[in-house]
Amino acid sequence: MSARRIPAAISTSCRPARRRRNRRFIDHAGGRVRALKIFDARRNRRDAWRLSRAIAANNAEDQDMHKLEIDPWFTERARRARGDRPFAYERLESARTALVVVDMQNYFCADGMPSCAPVARAVAPNINRLAECVRATGGHVIWVQTASPEDPEEWANRREATRPESWESRRKLLAPDGAGYPIFETCDVRPEDRIAVKYRYSAFIPYPSQLDDMLKENGIDTLLITGVATSTCCESTARDASMWGYRTIMVSDGNADQTDALHNHTLGKFMVTFGDVQSTDELIEKLIVEAAVPAAE
Repeated sequence: MSARRIPAAISTSCRPARRRRNRRFIDHAGGRVRALKIFDARRNRRDAWRLSRAIAANNAEDQDMHKLEIDPWFTERARRARGDRPFAYERLESARTALVVVDMQNYFCADGMPSCAPVARAVAPNINRLAECVRATGGHVIWVQTASPEDPEEWANRREATRPESWESRRKLLAPDGAGYPIFETCDVRPEDRIAVKYRYSAFIPYPSQLDDMLKENGIDTLLITGVATSTCCESTARDASMWGYRTIMVSDGNADQTDALHNHTLGKFMVTFGDVQSTDELIEKLIVEAAVPAAE
């Protein structure tokens, strides 16, 4: 048995210490870089969970999070379908995992914007925390931005169903030079991250999309979906990902919507039919534990 090779993307300060039982991975919290110490296999789950919870507390913001109350009908049905397993996907291979952050832009996050969902600002620290762990363990982070179609006559069916003044406002704000287009200021986008532009609710439309090309180029088979809004662009992207064969997980406290009811119903339906729902802490624990498990020769 030998220790799994640490991905090259991890900085020198995060490489394993000389003792095999003390491996370090960075986690970003409150503007400071902290080390997560991974102990032997009997203790690493417990320690990773405790450290993750402590960092989450430091990242808390004033904005209220969604109150997660998924209908028991969904959770019980999903568990039965999985053979009484709590999750559809128990393990994450970091190198084949991508965090997909959908539409965390001014248009959906900033006060005064037409489609602002205030909870989006509350989930930003969880997205940043998960992104840092994904990078540190050798995974990929992709930020998806919605842009107005280049042809103003495109997407005619949606335009017909929308008030002309609302459609024109959306078109201007989500143009590449529009005030709603930039990624929201609290999102921690790093130089090594990728940006994928989309023109519909789903980041997989039209197919093949920029997002799908990036995923295939890097051998990705598992997606962690975060962003705004849970029941619209995040769900559309997650469902299409599942239909194209990706192991797809919606992050329960990394997605935001206009109401708790919309958020909870979307997650419930998704876990039954399309994929999995896990929290930021649960995913960080899995990523850290998997990176620390010794690999066979």
